[in-house]
Amino acid sequence: MHIHSNQLFPLIILLFSMSSFADTLTRYEYLQSRNSVIADYDLAEKACDSLTSNANEICMAEANGKKRNALARLYGVYKPSANARYQELTTSANAAYAIALAKCNGIDVKDKSTCWSSAERTKINAINAAGINWSQSLK
Repeated sequence: MHIHSNQLFPLIILLFSMSSFADTLTRYEYLQSRNSVIADYDLAEKACDSLTSNANEICMAEANGKKRNALARLYGVYKPSANARYQELTTSANAAYAIALAKCNGIDVKDKSTCWSSAERTKINAINAAGINWSQSLK
């Protein structure tokens, strides 16, 4: 039975979200999972190609964010550390920021400044929270 990479991605995410998944991955498992994440991104990127203008920009930001988040989580399982956890949290904040900016680009010019400011504040708050979480994990 052959399993397509797009079927593996939800399984990988489920494994990472399970609190009992405390063991680290072998190098082979890490590379296999990494390849699966990249293959899923390629499929998502192709799906975005059918969209135009701002919808394409948002779709690409979401696909890229999912890939970066999955790779950061995967590395956190492969090489668990406080720094890896911090990278997961900041990657998530940066991905959410990129998506918010893409969405801001699709609105009226008069509302863009407010939208950009809101996106920036959200990113800064998330990164500050990641820093607090990171510093507490060092204790």
